[in-house]
Amino acid sequence: WLRLGSDHGLIPSGAPGAVRSVAAIPKGQTEWYQRFFHAALGRGVYLPPSGFEVCFVSLAHEPRILDQARVALVEAARDAQAG
Repeated sequence: WLRLGSDHGLIPSGAPGAVRSVAAIPKGQTEWYQRFFHAALGRGVYLPPSGFEVCFVSLAHEPRILDQARVALVEAARDAQAG
C-alpha cells in the first residue's frame, strides 16, 4: 500500500508563487481567511480556525463528502474574495 500525505494550506489567489516563508504570505491573508473560514463554516465545512494551520483529508472522507465540501469551499472562497 502506498499512501501520500494529504496536508495542505489555503491562501487566496494572487500569491506570487509557492508560500515557503512567513514573508511570502500575501498581505490581507488573515482577513481573507477569517471571511473564508466563516463562510465555509456556514456551509458545514469545518476548517482550522487559523489560516496559518494546515488541513488534512482522511480516509474517512468519502468521495460524496469531498464533492460536497468542494462545492461549499468554492462558494465560500467567492464570498471571501468579494469581501
